[in-house]
Amino acid sequence: ALLPQPDGSVWIGGGGQQTALCRMASPTADCLPVPLPTRNVTSLHTDRHGALWITTWGDGLLRLATTPFVHLAAADDVQGRTRGLAVLADGRVAFHTGARLHLAGRDGLQSVDWPLAQGGDLLLSLQPLPDGRLARGRLYGIDVASLDNLRRWTPLAPALDPPAKGYGLALDGAGQLWAGDSRMLRLGPDGFETVQNGLTLTYAYTRDREGRLWAAGIGGIWRQGADGRFAEAGAPPPAGRFVTMSALTDRRGHLWFGGYESGLYRWDGRDWLRLDEDRGLPSATAYGLADDARGRLWVSHPRGLYTLELAEADRLAVDPTATARIRAYSRADGLPVQGFNGGAGQAMVQGSDGRLWLASDDGVVHFDPAGLPQPLTLPPARLEAVTADDGALQPGTDGAYRLQPATETLRLRLALPLPGLAERVALRYRLAPLESDWRPLPADGGLRYERLPPGDWQLQVQARVDDEDWRELLSRRITQQPSWWQRPWVWVVLT
Repeated sequence: ALLPQPDGSVWIGGGGQQTALCRMASPTADCLPVPLPTRNVTSLHTDRHGALWITTWGDGLLRLATTPFVHLAAADDVQGRTRGLAVLADGRVAFHTGARLHLAGRDGLQSVDWPLAQGGDLLLSLQPLPDGRLARGRLYGIDVASLDNLRRWTPLAPALDPPAKGYGLALDGAGQLWAGDSRMLRLGPDGFETVQNGLTLTYAYTRDREGRLWAAGIGGIWRQGADGRFAEAGAPPPAGRFVTMSALTDRRGHLWFGGYESGLYRWDGRDWLRLDEDRGLPSATAYGLADDARGRLWVSHPRGLYTLELAEADRLAVDPTATARIRAYSRADGLPVQGFNGGAGQAMVQGSDGRLWLASDDGVVHFDPAGLPQPLTLPPARLEAVTADDGALQPGTDGAYRLQPATETLRLRLALPLPGLAERVALRYRLAPLESDWRPLPADGGLRYERLPPGDWQLQVQARVDDEDWRELLSRRITQQPSWWQRPWVWVVLT
């Protein structure tokens, strides 16, 4: 039995052998055995949650919980904290751990020692150049090497005093390399030149659709002008210190910036949106940013990973009191690390195959966003039948249901088309403001009310998928008309 996976790996199952199941990570890798209580596998299947189901000859049905997250760590010779992710022109992903550079591709993982030039130096960021070379940013300088010889590095800015600090590197629209410490530096024919003084340390860059660079760093966010110089972009500062460490231009052309305890920022070309824990985010730190083809923003932070729909940000911008609807990922979802890091170089990149790569304090994590369980888009609920004292009740032109005076019993039946998904969906209802508390919706969708008091009531039905935020499925007005003796004028006459 053979079962290819979205990440390029293959499950192989068989019968009559000591090892009945193994996983081959790539065409050139060994097939790693997986212990099973059987020696006879007949077929393999994966469900939408990523679990592997195994049918056997005589040993029943087995389930192997798998995860779409791949963790490269000590067992793969990736020791400790990773920094400076970059995607090379040939599709490989580069990152480093201390004095070792790692290149990951379909042919496996290649690791190269690249000793530092002086004691106390620190490797920070990586940036592929248009000519095929790789630039690396260090605490005491910036240098380049050919991909054919990654042990020989040539300084780019030997004449600068003090040396350029390579916390963040970026290419502009013309392919020129930029770096920023307290100066904004641009690489010219004779090495780096100082374009601007007086800035603070910059960690990340992104280009907008006009080709201008935006910079993120200590003190806020800066935008490049027509003269090549940078000015503050006008982002609203947080209450504490203003530090941004990541930057992204999404598929819609909106710009995102991730802060260190400063919040998540979006610029849509007109206005700024700032989000933090008060708006529903799990952290005010956003080390890494990436978006995918399904319109989701991926954000890594010290305690995990979450997604925010790009369209959801539009709702949050319109309603400043709204809370963000996110999908968080943690150990319970198979995430192999407690959280992620950032601050020097890119903390998250998207490979040419769509996979996301994230830096952590324990190696690097990568996965295919399409391989994660798909969030459900629930169809709206509808009232299938409404009866008042056993007579069918139809809504008015405004959609409201009006009960005749002295109605004894109101029955409602809701239609909720959720075939095969019930175990992932929680449903609740209430008749507001008559009922302030929510109650679980009965399995058959049937509701019954006896002798409703006169007034206007709102039937509200909400759903929650995979323990995320509650969302409204249905809201209908129900009016119980009063009997003649319940009308206000009667009491006026009687008194």
